[in-house]
Amino acid sequence: MKKLSLLIILSFAFLFSFSQKRLTLNDEKQIITRAVTELNDAFARPDGIMYKKIAALNLSGTYIYDVTIRNKGAVATVFSVNSGDNDIKIQNRIKDLIYEYKLSFNMLKGKSYKFRYTLNF
Repeated sequence: MKKLSLLIILSFAFLFSFSQKRLTLNDEKQIITRAVTELNDAFARPDGIMYKKIAALNLSGTYIYDVTIRNKGAVATVFSVNSGDNDIKIQNRIKDLIYEYKLSFNMLKGKSYKFRYTLNF
């Protein structure tokens, strides 16, 4: 019984050691480009996470946000830049969706990156 338990524990340890680790990026330009690409895919592709959440809102116009990301792909801050003709409730809903999004890569610990993100509907 002890051998079987030990074998099971070792097999789980072996499987977890080969699990995929998240990519760590350290070049600012590469990080921002990758973040914008991921957000665009999430909002634009019909199978994207954000697309499904906002499809029913029937949006039109341009929405501009200042986004700050940090450490493990977490969105730290999102600020709406333009308030022109856009509905404030819709701006806030999109802002919340961006804030909840988790990027698929890591960055160096203690670093944060800010970029301007534009959404066109």
